[in-house]
Amino acid sequence: TNYHGTDTFTYTVTDGTATSTPITVTLTIAAVNDAPTATTGLTGSGAEDTPLTGTLTGTDIDGDTLTYALSGQATHGTVTINPDGTWTYTPTTNYHGTDTFTYTVTDGALISTPVTVTLTVAAVNDAPVGSNTAVTAVEDTTTGGTLTATDPDGDTLTYTLGNQASHGTVTINPDGTWTYTPTTNYHGTDTFTYTVTDG
Repeated sequence: TNYHGTDTFTYTVTDGTATSTPITVTLTIAAVNDAPTATTGLTGSGAEDTPLTGTLTGTDIDGDTLTYALSGQATHGTVTINPDGTWTYTPTTNYHGTDTFTYTVTDGALISTPVTVTLTVAAVNDAPVGSNTAVTAVEDTTTGGTLTATDPDGDTLTYTLGNQASHGTVTINPDGTWTYTPTTNYHGTDTFTYTVTDG
C-alpha cells in the first residue's frame, strides 16, 4: 500500500520441451498524493478563566509540510489555531466543565477528516460581590434591611460589618440582615461598609 517507484518481475516461457531465458519486466509506479491524517484523542486541560494552549499533530505518508486549521469552534469558549498547529482556547468567563473543538490538517492539496479535541476546564472559586445599598431612615428611629451579594459559584454567603457608621450603630447578622440605630437627634447622611465571604 502507498508504494511508488520502480519494481520488477521475471518470467519464462516453455513449449513443453525447452524453456526460454528469463525475461525481466520493469514496472514504474507513479506517486499519488495521499491525504494527511489528523491525530485523534488529543486533549487539553486547565483552570477556569485561564487560556489553555497546546499543539495539534498529524501525519502524512508523503512527508509533505502540514498546515492546521479550525474546523468546528468550541461551545463554551473561543479557539484560535495557528498554521503550525499551536492553539489557544479562551474559556467563557466563569465557565468550567468539558468543551470540544474540531480541526483539520492539509498538505496543500488534500484535507484530512475533522478530528475532535476534548478540553477539561477545572473550577476555580470566585469571590462574591456585594451591592451598594441606599436607605432612607427617620431621625431617632431604628431602621434595617437585608444586604445582597452575588457569587458566580452559588456558594452560601456570610456577611460581616466592615466600618461602623459614624452617627449611629450598625449590627449585621451572618445572613445579611442588619439594623441601624442613629445617634439621638442625628439627621443627615451616614454610611457603613460590609464584607461578604463564601467561606
